[in-house]
Amino acid sequence: MAGDFDVYWGTNHFLPASCRQPSVVTVHDLLLLKYPNEQPHTGLLAWRLASSVKRADRILADSRTTADDLIAAFPEVRHKVGVATLGFESFDGSAAAAEPADEPYVVMLGAHRPRKNLALAAGVVQKLAEKGVRLRLILTGDAHPCFSDVLRTNSQLIHATGVLPKRQVLDLLRGARAMLFPSRYEGFGFPVLEGMAAGCPVLALDTPINREIAGGAAWLLPEGVEVWAEAIQRLLRSESLRHEMLEKGVENLKRFSWDRTAEAYADTFARLCG
Repeated sequence: MAGDFDVYWGTNHFLPASCRQPSVVTVHDLLLLKYPNEQPHTGLLAWRLASSVKRADRILADSRTTADDLIAAFPEVRHKVGVATLGFESFDGSAAAAEPADEPYVVMLGAHRPRKNLALAAGVVQKLAEKGVRLRLILTGDAHPCFSDVLRTNSQLIHATGVLPKRQVLDLLRGARAMLFPSRYEGFGFPVLEGMAAGCPVLALDTPINREIAGGAAWLLPEGVEVWAEAIQRLLRSESLRHEMLEKGVENLKRFSWDRTAEAYADTFARLCG
């Protein structure tokens, strides 16, 4: 590498092999190590990740959870790992929930890979239907082929929209009874904040990252269809519970600022430059 610069910033897990300047690498998650079957060429990419974090002068993770995962995987880099928590830019008109839709529904967002746990959400709406509670699951984004059978056998209860513009996602969230986030692993978890910003109660799997990002403003649940179904029924019956969750969501969003993220990076770069 050649050029007139003081610090090289690897914004997405990796540094070039030829990098000799002071360097910072951002690690967003450890999917390459924890879920290697979710993308191609994982072996090579995992090797590049290991090489990059060992050569970097400083490593910044998007969350404390990811930083802890990184240190567990590579204990020798502990001394140079920091956290630059990501920010969040709220939607226009955030936290103002819409009137409930005539046909009640819950929403799942994102690219639905195996770890996203779509089967749990499908089981929840099935269980509710058995109890006489009609509730559709609206699925945005694309779904992994491993969920084809789930979508086919639950076509009356699950509607997959495909990828939608941001405004349509906001409209869906604002009309939903809840947003479901049963993902088993995330490096950060923007959908949790998107639900809160749209004034939609968030039910999420009880994982370290969801405890960190939700900050007590989401309803964190163990993995089990029955307990999720019971939680949704309770939310449907209690307007006061819904209102309490929305208020907590608004407060939680105040913790996430892109200005603070930028300050963390600026401070790291400045220290490397002496």
